[in-house]
Amino acid sequence: MGNNDIMVGGVYSVARSRGTFGVVKILAYETDKDTVYARTFRMRLPNRIHAKNMNEDVADPEGMAKRLGIGIGALPVTSRVFKYWQPELLFTQAISGDEQLDLKECFGLAQPWDDLLYP
Repeated sequence: MGNNDIMVGGVYSVARSRGTFGVVKILAYETDKDTVYARTFRMRLPNRIHAKNMNEDVADPEGMAKRLGIGIGALPVTSRVFKYWQPELLFTQAISGDEQLDLKECFGLAQPWDDLLYP
C-alpha cells in the first residue's frame, strides 16, 4: 500500500492486538506531515471482516458508530503505522459532523503516533 492508497472516508479492516481484527475510518490525511487521522472502533473480531459481510446498518457513520462502538474519535498516526495495521479497504463514506468535531480537536496540532503497535 503506497501513501496514495490512503483514502479519506475509507473504512478499513485492520489487524489488532492478540490476533484479532477491527475497523478504522480515515477522517483526514495530511500528506505533507505524513499524518493519518483514524477513527478507531471498539469491536474486535476473531477474523478479518469483508465488505460483503457487513450489515446495512453500518453504511452510514452514525450506524457504524452505534454498531461497532467508537474507540478513539481521531487518532493521529503516521502512514507507516497505518500500513503496519495491514489495512484492507472495505468501502468509503462521507465524514459526519461528529467526526469533523473529533478531528477539529487534534487536526494539525498533535504529533502523529509512530510506534508500531496495533490499535
